[in-house]
Amino acid sequence: MAYPTDLDSHYQPDLAKGLDFNLLNAFLAEEVGWRPVSANKAHEDLFGDWVRSGDTYYSRRAGGGFGDLLKLSQASMDRVLVSTFFANEGLRDFAVKEMKRRKAAMMEKMREAIGLEANE
Repeated sequence: MAYPTDLDSHYQPDLAKGLDFNLLNAFLAEEVGWRPVSANKAHEDLFGDWVRSGDTYYSRRAGGGFGDLLKLSQASMDRVLVSTFFANEGLRDFAVKEMKRRKAAMMEKMREAIGLEANE
């Protein structure tokens, strides 16, 4: 496999600062959300970018079969985040609120599971 040697001059990682892949998970069921993975071997992602062995990439289930994983390199995830959330405060705010709502619901379930009151 040949790795590309030229740098993508259109990619601006600074635009992705402050944008987290969990913003996308606010729109997905928890069991099919994006998760970070360390690559065991080199492979191409969904958009043809290379993920090298040891790199972090992101994957999520897109179906019930063994090969139904979508995989994005860090650069591809950054591009998706920027194209979705950059200069789109309304959508970003909605995603943040949904993430907080899910976290509060999870904490409430944990409290109930161990028998704590909501105020403790």
